[in-house]
Amino acid sequence: MGSEINGWKENSSSSSSSKFVCFLFGLSMIFSHCSSSKKIYTETSAIPERIIKPVEVKRTLPLKTTDSLNYLLEHNHILKNHFVGFSLYDFENKENILGVNASRPFTPASNMKLFTLYAALSYLDDRVTALEYRETDDSLIIRGVGDPSFLDPYQKDNDFAFDFLSQSDKDIYVDLSAYEDKRYGTGWAWDDYPYYYQTEKSGLPIYANKFYIRKAVEDSLIHIEPNLFERHINYITDTIAPSIKRSEFSNELVVNSFKLDKKLVNWDMPFANSNELLLELLSDTLNQKVKLVTSSKDSIKFKQLKGIAIDSLLQELMIVSDNFIAEQLLLMCSQEELGYMKTNDLIKHAMQDILFDMPDTIRWVDGSGLSRYNLVTPNANIWVLENLLTKWDFEKIKTYFPSGKG
Repeated sequence: MGSEINGWKENSSSSSSSKFVCFLFGLSMIFSHCSSSKKIYTETSAIPERIIKPVEVKRTLPLKTTDSLNYLLEHNHILKNHFVGFSLYDFENKENILGVNASRPFTPASNMKLFTLYAALSYLDDRVTALEYRETDDSLIIRGVGDPSFLDPYQKDNDFAFDFLSQSDKDIYVDLSAYEDKRYGTGWAWDDYPYYYQTEKSGLPIYANKFYIRKAVEDSLIHIEPNLFERHINYITDTIAPSIKRSEFSNELVVNSFKLDKKLVNWDMPFANSNELLLELLSDTLNQKVKLVTSSKDSIKFKQLKGIAIDSLLQELMIVSDNFIAEQLLLMCSQEELGYMKTNDLIKHAMQDILFDMPDTIRWVDGSGLSRYNLVTPNANIWVLENLLTKWDFEKIKTYFPSGKG
């Protein structure tokens, strides 16, 4: 890592009728033989017939585009050792131009976020629901609905829920009954728990379900926000132990001062979540006691508190490729469509509702692509992109994708 421990942050102008077409360029050489002679002012003799010598041009790639692509896949020192799928589609003329293994399934990784984007645009409003609530004479009961922006230090203009709660003079109770999922998705790597890209899911996220470890070069001790987590720090001095290590099922930290001496620390670490921790963080942040309420899944109507613009989350989803936001978006879709939060059930619903006419069968497991069980074909990705461009304004869709100018 050198002298720095890096934490999170991971990091077209074309008309609406732009074609999503990639071009393969073959190189050719054109040779011509040119001759010159001195200018003669006397009578000239007949110019002898020019003898054209054939020039052999050795092509690197075959003439046909399909053959060229296959040649590239077979001979490129990187691609030849991998299973590769490719699909080239003309959006304006609605025709497939070129495909290699285009209907074969691949592990898509973060390409899975295309499907999450499509679901979020289909099911969520322009402003997300920050939380649901109902009031009595002396109580305010809030229900988490999956919004990942609550007190996230990286999100702007996300104070809706905080302002609403901090201005209340009533006793605050939290209802977590709508969340019916697990902390991780199926097929995730369980030992990636300390890394920012695999944050635990929850029904009422707070601080993006992470704590933020910082240390300036000249400092001897680390600092954590929220500072409630600083009580979990245990300092050691060791030449072998890791710089910072978190226990898998608790938030105990072992910090190796020897490894961090004269180093910058900027580490966003997921915390081990629990109902007790959530209540403690809320109580500490709001400066009043917050309690848990028994399930309120009854006929009593909850009101919705609208929060951050959905565009803010979708841009983080696609441009930064934020896994946590991806997972929470599917949970929010589940709450809107099904009345509870469970990723697998939402995916089943979406497959029958908005993805029923895809050209190929896919296996969709999570929102982020962390799962090794996801399987998607190149043609399915083309289908999602085409539907995004057909159902929503092109200028709007462009704002969710990297511009290539950064």
